[in-house]
Amino acid sequence: MKNKRHIFFALLFFLITPKFAVSANIVIIGNLDGEISKLSKKQLSELYLGRKKSISGKPIRLYELPINSALRERFFNKINGMSLSQVNAYWARLRFSGRVFPPQSLKDSQQVIKKISQYPNSIGYIDSQSLNSQVKRIEMLE
Repeated sequence: MKNKRHIFFALLFFLITPKFAVSANIVIIGNLDGEISKLSKKQLSELYLGRKKSISGKPIRLYELPINSALRERFFNKINGMSLSQVNAYWARLRFSGRVFPPQSLKDSQQVIKKISQYPNSIGYIDSQSLNSQVKRIEMLE
């Protein structure tokens, strides 16, 4: 009987834990030497949907997380209200046209930080718990 109770609580813990694991805020980050210091949700949406490629005449390198990541879904939902399936369908249409391509997708927040630290006019988004001194915080999406 004790084993069944332990199994029940272990299952309950694993079912509840993922909800808390993705609850970190999203941070928009940039290169320490980059000129970008503030971005609105509208600017972020335009950049990440390929509608805009520069800010103040300077081309911007964009990095994002994997196509089906929970943080990517939360990011797009916060900046423009789009679901992950809407974003993926949007980019599938644009990719097919050959005119615009999505931002480079990297495997995790650490890879995004590494790339952004290498290129001055680059931005990306990560979970707030991954923020470190290699990059600067531009915006916080709560």
